[in-house]
Amino acid sequence: MKRLFRSLSVVRLAGILALASLAGFASSPPVFGSGPPVAVTAFFNQAGAPQATVSALSQALYDAVGQSGKFTPVGGGPLAVRPAPDGAIVGPAVNAAARAGAQEVIVPELVSVSGSNIVYRLSAYRIAPLAFIRTQVFTQSSLAAPSLTAGFVNNLATLDEPRAATGTIYSLVGGVQADLGSTYGFHLGDRFNVMRDGQHVADAQITSITDDSATVTISNPANGYQPRIGDLLVGLQPLPPVYPAPRTPNTFSILGLVVATGAALLAIGHHGQAAPISPIVLPSPSPTAGPFSVTSGGQTGTAPNETFIFIFSQPVNIAPIVFYNVTYMYYTATSPNVPQSPVTNLDGTQIWDPTDTQLTITTTANLAPGQQVTFYFTSKITSQTGTPLTPNSFQFTASVQRHPADMRIPVHVRPGIHPPGLPQPRVTSRP
Repeated sequence: MKRLFRSLSVVRLAGILALASLAGFASSPPVFGSGPPVAVTAFFNQAGAPQATVSALSQALYDAVGQSGKFTPVGGGPLAVRPAPDGAIVGPAVNAAARAGAQEVIVPELVSVSGSNIVYRLSAYRIAPLAFIRTQVFTQSSLAAPSLTAGFVNNLATLDEPRAATGTIYSLVGGVQADLGSTYGFHLGDRFNVMRDGQHVADAQITSITDDSATVTISNPANGYQPRIGDLLVGLQPLPPVYPAPRTPNTFSILGLVVATGAALLAIGHHGQAAPISPIVLPSPSPTAGPFSVTSGGQTGTAPNETFIFIFSQPVNIAPIVFYNVTYMYYTATSPNVPQSPVTNLDGTQIWDPTDTQLTITTTANLAPGQQVTFYFTSKITSQTGTPLTPNSFQFTASVQRHPADMRIPVHVRPGIHPPGLPQPRVTSRP
């Protein structure tokens, strides 16, 4: 009983503080100083670089957060994070950043190190509610601490700005590969100026595209030009806004502020460690009117253990869907050829999130590296308001060596760690 009264007192105090903060906000101009708390993970070393190089890069990036003038670094340094068993890095990074008290996390990946040329990807995510912010490949040519940190400061400023139609060549295996995926707003046929050292050295056009990368064809090269990792691609057309993760309505309310303030006070009472808080179930927003479709698809993992994420524009009527029935959805594959087959043939799981707008399909068999796989969704799938789905299809290449951004919303998190705003998954049992 005493514990209950203490909890009620905390909530009352939270309400008072919340109302006071609203009154202060209404009567006082905003105060500008240190920015939102941002955590940085250590570089994920996909290039096999020496540990000393990885450590130097990680520390310089952390220092750059403090020198940016826009963010406040938290965590006391780069956070050591291990990828999940399936190779995903966003889930573990978000968990570590949440424990450090961050609102955002920067996830760096080292793509390649060749002499003094360093190619890396920086991806930014908001912690709660979980959302992808932006990702981009960058290059630097020095490991000297002052210039390296200054370069990262510029990179962070770029991540914080509206996205320009730019990309970077990051691989020459199987063609000229660049981070110009459709998830980022690029399209087949888009044209670019190829830039090196500030000079226009060639033209490029997207001739093949996936969610996270594209193959470009080079034309009109300057005398002696050969594509090189790190060459910059500048689009001839502006890039429209892109939202890889579905946006949610603004749910700001006095109640939400009270709950957030109370959670912070409870954390203080537990010496800075967040106390367990029972889930708060808020009413779901009304289904969105308009066309019903699969708005995006993402991929991660290594064949045959792949994970595919599909986002629907409206909540799905999942009750009648039978995954072994190809009239709802199915897949085909080439090289080797696989005819129309139910997704259950991939011997994985099919997971709907609690909003019934995100489907995660995992695979454990029947996919080979380099194999082309296409998922099809039919009009037999309906929204919860009865709208038939506009048929969609998404094509992927089963994992070969590449460096995509980890775009999926992580649904597997460490036991006992559940960042606010991240729904618990539900696994649909196979018949």
